[in-house]
Amino acid sequence: MSSAMPALQLYFSPGACSFVPHLLLERLGLPFEAHIVKLHKGEQFSDAFKAMNPLSQVPVLLLDGHPVTQIMAIVDALDGLAPQAQLFPAEGLARARAWQQLAWMNGTIHPQFTRFFRPSAFAETEAAQAEVKASGQRAFMKSLVRLDEMAALEPEEGGAARASFLGGASEPGPADAYAMVLMRWGTLMGADGDTLPHLWGLARRVALSPAGERAMARERIELSAKPAA
Repeated sequence: MSSAMPALQLYFSPGACSFVPHLLLERLGLPFEAHIVKLHKGEQFSDAFKAMNPLSQVPVLLLDGHPVTQIMAIVDALDGLAPQAQLFPAEGLARARAWQQLAWMNGTIHPQFTRFFRPSAFAETEAAQAEVKASGQRAFMKSLVRLDEMAALEPEEGGAARASFLGGASEPGPADAYAMVLMRWGTLMGADGDTLPHLWGLARRVALSPAGERAMARERIELSAKPAA
């Protein structure tokens, strides 16, 4: 990649995990084109989208027309484009632990929610799907409780657990954005500020940050994903 800033295009779906790079692009102040992919209409299966990502998943970040997929890879690319923003610690154990935190959210907690939200992808019969959904919900809520405990720690006490959360920083980082997404998904299971007060508080700080407000306004989402009564 050349030293010049590449042209950036983000393909995202409102409320999906693509919110993470969406918020980071807003935080970094990098110029980018935003493209909504309406998953409920199957736009991710169009020939044009599959040419960018054959897996039919968001997010996709185009760097001068070259697609980068998967949250971890996209966040790494953004960190490389704006190292001065310090999305992650520069080096050493602190950097490894920050990536560890993000990897746990992306590789463990996110798939737990997928089992709850889309059990048909894992089982054929209704009975089996019900078991998959229930087990996914139990695992996901257990992980949210752990996140809530981690969010309650002060930065100097948290060590590995707290390294990549907001702490004393004024702007949210990758793990903060992902924590907000996961908390928001948890509202579909009844989680809220009463059941997970520390995680909810972290999610609110992310949502009320300048970058969070801009990304949420573009996606037209609220902090709670639970439909209004």
